[in-house]
Amino acid sequence: MAGGGGASVNELNPSQVNKLNKILRNAKFKVTHRYVSAGLSRMLELTSRQTDRVFSLKGFTHQPAENIKFLLTGKDGAADKMVTIVEYYRKTYNATVTKPRLPCVQYGNKNFVP
Repeated sequence: MAGGGGASVNELNPSQVNKLNKILRNAKFKVTHRYVSAGLSRMLELTSRQTDRVFSLKGFTHQPAENIKFLLTGKDGAADKMVTIVEYYRKTYNATVTKPRLPCVQYGNKNFVP
């Protein structure tokens, strides 16, 4: 392989997800995606409030990010809408999920990071 890089991972089987869950359950992490689409003043506000927040990994989902859907509450009178994690990150954070077939990290009750 040119450049000495490792093999690219595009999806995981259930056994691999179970192994990751066993090894990494309760691992601590910080999120950075919230700052991607924020303007400078908004980013400074978010940075001062959330940069140091540490989350505990609850586990990895068995479904890939492209298949996980949730009901997004409409804003400013817009109707509620079912969206995938991939759509949500694109619309909310202007972020492209580059590996949509990989599972998400779950933290909290219903929080997911691709």
